[in-house]
Amino acid sequence: MKELLPVKLNIYQFSNNPILSIFNISFYHTAIEFADTEFAFGNNCEDEGIYYLSPKSYNALFLESITLGDCDRRTFFKALEKLRVHFKGNTYNIFFKNCNHFTNSLSRLLFEKELPKKYTKFLSLGDVLRKVF
Repeated sequence: MKELLPVKLNIYQFSNNPILSIFNISFYHTAIEFADTEFAFGNNCEDEGIYYLSPKSYNALFLESITLGDCDRRTFFKALEKLRVHFKGNTYNIFFKNCNHFTNSLSRLLFEKELPKKYTKFLSLGDVLRKVF
């Protein structure tokens, strides 16, 4: 029998940006916690955009963890490997492909769930910019 482990969405808030606050938008960093490891996406890695760290250790204000569901190791790492192709460090873009896009993609792959709307307002700003520019 496969051991099922919880998959959590960890949410952090960066300090409020005065420009974004005009639009009532806060920027959140999100990561996925699984098996005592937190997985995130950023441009701080050479080719590997997906990186890992200790849970709840990201350098921003930790807000909350939301349990997305339970998953076995094989299924989780298979989904993670599928996303590695699309989330390389050199593809990171604050508006169009950031940590929230990564965690949303992983959540959809594993559980067919989207991130909570209150944490994805910044994602919609990228969609607006894409239409304007």
